[in-house]
Amino acid sequence: MHLQQHNRRRGVALALLIASFLLMAACGRNSSLGLLPEGSADGAPGTATFTVRDRAGFPVPGATVYLIPADDVDGSAIGGQAVLDGTAEDRDEPLEDAIRQNGGTYPQAVTDAAGQATIASFPAGRYFWFVMPAAGDLERLPGGSGCRVALESTAIEATPPTITLSGRPGATAQYVGSTTCLVCHPSFATHAQHAHRLGFAVPGQFTTQQDDVRYPEYQDNWNLYLPAAAFGGGTPVYYSDFDAGRGFDKFKTSRTDPSGLGETVFVRAWLWRDTTDANKFKLTLENIINPADPMSPWTLEVPLTYGGAVYKQRNLVRVPGRKGLYPLLQYQTEGDETRFDRTRKEFRDYHLDWFWDNGTQQFKLPPTDKTFEGNCTGCHSTGFTRFQDPMTGEWLSDAVNDANGAFDIDGDNMLDEINVGCENCHGPGSQHGTWAGNAANAGFEARYIVSPGLLSPSREMLICGRCHDRPKGNHTFITDEPLNAAGEMPPVGISRHEYLANYVSRNGPALSNYWSDGLHSKSHRQQYADMLKSTKHRNNRVLAVCGDCHSAHGDAPFENHLKADPDDATSSLCRNCHLIEDLVEHMVQTTGAVHLGNAMSCADCHVYKPSKSGAGTYGFLAAAPTGTVADVDTIFFENDISSHLFGAVPTKFHPDVAGNAPSTTMPIPYTKSCGQPCHSAASIPFLKPLPLFGPVARMRAIEEAHK
Repeated sequence: MHLQQHNRRRGVALALLIASFLLMAACGRNSSLGLLPEGSADGAPGTATFTVRDRAGFPVPGATVYLIPADDVDGSAIGGQAVLDGTAEDRDEPLEDAIRQNGGTYPQAVTDAAGQATIASFPAGRYFWFVMPAAGDLERLPGGSGCRVALESTAIEATPPTITLSGRPGATAQYVGSTTCLVCHPSFATHAQHAHRLGFAVPGQFTTQQDDVRYPEYQDNWNLYLPAAAFGGGTPVYYSDFDAGRGFDKFKTSRTDPSGLGETVFVRAWLWRDTTDANKFKLTLENIINPADPMSPWTLEVPLTYGGAVYKQRNLVRVPGRKGLYPLLQYQTEGDETRFDRTRKEFRDYHLDWFWDNGTQQFKLPPTDKTFEGNCTGCHSTGFTRFQDPMTGEWLSDAVNDANGAFDIDGDNMLDEINVGCENCHGPGSQHGTWAGNAANAGFEARYIVSPGLLSPSREMLICGRCHDRPKGNHTFITDEPLNAAGEMPPVGISRHEYLANYVSRNGPALSNYWSDGLHSKSHRQQYADMLKSTKHRNNRVLAVCGDCHSAHGDAPFENHLKADPDDATSSLCRNCHLIEDLVEHMVQTTGAVHLGNAMSCADCHVYKPSKSGAGTYGFLAAAPTGTVADVDTIFFENDISSHLFGAVPTKFHPDVAGNAPSTTMPIPYTKSCGQPCHSAASIPFLKPLPLFGPVARMRAIEEAHK
């Protein structure tokens, strides 16, 4: 009932049967079904014989086939607090939670040796079909090709389906690296263009499996390392006004000397490429406030950078006497030195405080527990392992050896795959490769490997969610990475139920990572946290997951590796599931206005950017920027990361908008996508009224014209 009311309020007809099959085709789901008849009017009980096979083509005996009534999927609201305190755990896995609670009452049957199961006399209605392998079956994972779309009982009866299950690697399978995978799967070499492959890179160098063609600004930070014989020939960055009360950016940063503005410069950093030392990238720190510092100037090599494809890039430095690398300075792709907000400039301090003793005002060695290997590589590398060095006490890590890896992370003179590769989503490939390489197994090659699209929706989404979330791990050394007590990342295909029990000590983002409503993400890397709450993932029609919109193989042509154009009003990206016959009528029903008519896209209203990762961009401007604190009252910002709630856009009366100065509000479309072309922001209930500059008056006139 909750979901039906939700949909009626928005005037949206969710996909019926034909759209369901379009979705399955678009997302590459396996199905033996064609167009099926409508449900019968008499509601007579149905009977169907299911055939269950795995991805390799083998029958699956001993598996339980469930018909889950579509209306048993609980789409009731989930907020950040409910995730943290566990009260959402009865509905955060839409199908498996339904089975845990009501499975004994559902129509079901167990497959025989041929993989067949007959369910007789199931009531008329709509069902998701879900397969749970036998308890001792270590080759398959739960879900199957019928568990994403609810179908009418008569359709199931008319054409009894074959359900395909994903395989999985055995317990002894080892990682082999993406170079090995591409020998047999060369079409997926497109993954070189994916942001996942560009997480870590050696500055000035790319491997054959790294291609930044989709990210033309990727090397902007590298280009600021000017070739020089001494550090003074590099690009300077000034650190000023130390503030111990702030988080990771205790210093302000500037490309120019801010002393003339009344700021106290503590440190000057130089970015340069040493022409006397093989053009190595280096970062030199000068202690300006205390020139007597014996460590100044302090030159550190930058052998690796972190990020660059998505809004920012961090520089990692090698510290004398240490084995690990440490992050030091953040470059922001969309940053602008003229902005008043210290967090939105070209550079942002990233933990210079780890290298600084403010009591003595001297440089120091950073804490040994702050290595990037100890805090970041669980999510970024393939074949990850972590360990503590007995000599230095640093937390370090390793990854699978790969001839086309980006970096030798363990110092054994062999490159390692320290970026996301094939096996991060498909599981370790050694057993699969041995099996598939045997000519005797021709036709059955797809054994011992995970096919994400055949998992239950919650298990597939967790593949991404392991890292696009913000939990706390369960290891001795606790970070934002979901590591169990043994320091292992969750295996591909794990359930959220097991994930929460063994891999995290905090179930998701802290409330401080949300806006005050406890729903909208304020911080980046929380797309999974959003989707978990979204009714797109929990409803009685189509259970959407990340892979329905995004390609993990780098082959999708649109921004953020989307499979269709989000800016096209006729795009299949949303309309595969949402059959909106008249977009104008939909907007009139939901907002009372026609807006831009059929030129609007779904994303214009339902995809907004409340989360911050880099510098963001200007939104609505009530006055020309001055670069001073006065801009707080006249400038709205648009942030970087789109909300994955996909619900109704927050309005100007939202508590994170009303009563707040413009630059502190949640960046919603009213202040950018809608606000700039049409709507005045003057009527938002601020603590103090906006000044009536020319742009405001002009926006008011436009708004009046559109009433």
